[in-house]
Amino acid sequence: MNTDGLRFLQAGSREEADRIQEELLTLQSVGLPLSPKEIRSVAGLDAAYSGDYSAGAAVAMTFPGLRELARAASVQRSAFPYIPGYLAFREGPAVFEALRELECAPDLLLFHGHGRAHPKRLGLATHLGIVSGIPSIGVARHPLAGFTYDNPASSGGITPLLSGEEVVGSVIRVRKGGSLLFVSPGYGVDVAAATSLVMKTFAGHALPEPLWRADRASREALAEYLGSITLP
Repeated sequence: MNTDGLRFLQAGSREEADRIQEELLTLQSVGLPLSPKEIRSVAGLDAAYSGDYSAGAAVAMTFPGLRELARAASVQRSAFPYIPGYLAFREGPAVFEALRELECAPDLLLFHGHGRAHPKRLGLATHLGIVSGIPSIGVARHPLAGFTYDNPASSGGITPLLSGEEVVGSVIRVRKGGSLLFVSPGYGVDVAAATSLVMKTFAGHALPEPLWRADRASREALAEYLGSITLP
């Protein structure tokens, strides 16, 4: 994994963030079809917030099988404000540090956020996938503005997520009556592979199992950290 990636995650202004995004776009790969046979482990990555503090968590699991292999967390002060479309600069440093601290190197990353389903085609999953050099997929609960789709009606239903006429991801309904999830390729994966891989990572929860565990791990790490310090 690229360990020098923090320079792509730290920006002092929106203008600097725009310059970093433009540089990353020159490094972006369209991605060749990735077969599930190439994946032996998958990590879920998520972040939790409280005020200026953010906790990033990474949970690695076997694929298939979804047996937990390792987990790590990092709590930091968030130096960048929340601005839609720039999530990688707010939660990216803590999430990236958690990924670097994992005791195993995952073959695939699942991020609780978008990949190509982003106005610049550079959502959190794409941004951190390029930075880490590991194939990545974004899984979000809500689409960003400007993207359209038809609701998949049935359990296991899948419909395209569109930007104009361009297919940038998939909309999935894991179970009948359940909420929708928006899947888009991050780095080194195409739409078909991203959708197929995500559909194989559920284990009874509303989110893919690695993401469900990362969500809990980030909140637990943040609560433990805040309970151990005296806030100003």
